[in-house]
Amino acid sequence: MKETTSKKAQRWRKKILESGVDLDMNPMVDMAFLLLTFFMLTTTLTRPFAMELIMPAEEKQQESERPAIKASRVLVLIPYKQDTVLYYQGLPEGDFKKLLLYDVQQTENFFTAFKNSVKDPVIFIKPTASAPYETVVHTIDALNNHGLNRYALDELNDQESKFLQP
Repeated sequence: MKETTSKKAQRWRKKILESGVDLDMNPMVDMAFLLLTFFMLTTTLTRPFAMELIMPAEEKQQESERPAIKASRVLVLIPYKQDTVLYYQGLPEGDFKKLLLYDVQQTENFFTAFKNSVKDPVIFIKPTASAPYETVVHTIDALNNHGLNRYALDELNDQESKFLQP
C-alpha cells in the first residue's frame, strides 16, 4: 500500500520545519528572578543564632592567687536531662534541688528570688556528659532573660559527680 500525501500536507510540514518552535521565555525568567530575590532577602534578613561566650585565657592560677568568694553568692546549675537542671546554692551539701526549665513560673520565681537576694552573684553552669546541648542553651537563655549575664561554664568536680551517681 502506497502512502500518498497531499500537497497541502507537505507544505504544512515544510512550514513547521522551517519556522521552528516559538517558545515564550518571559514567565520562566520572571519566576527565576522572583526566586532569586526571595532567597537573597531571606538569607540577608535572618539573624545568626550564634551565642556569644567570652572565655578566659588558659592561664593556670594558683589557689592563693584566686579571689575568695563567699559561698552564699555562688549558684551552681547542672544541666542534667532534657529541660531539667539540678542546682545548689553555696556548697554542695546533701541532695540537689531540681529546676524544670519548661515550668515558666518556677523558673521565673527562682531566678527573680535569687537575683533579689544575692548581690553580685557568681553562677557556674556545669553540664553533665549526658546533658543535651539544648538544655545548656535553654539554661543560658533563662539566665540572660532574668538579667543574670555573668556566668561561667565549668566541668563537674569529683564531689558533684558522686552526688549524681545513682
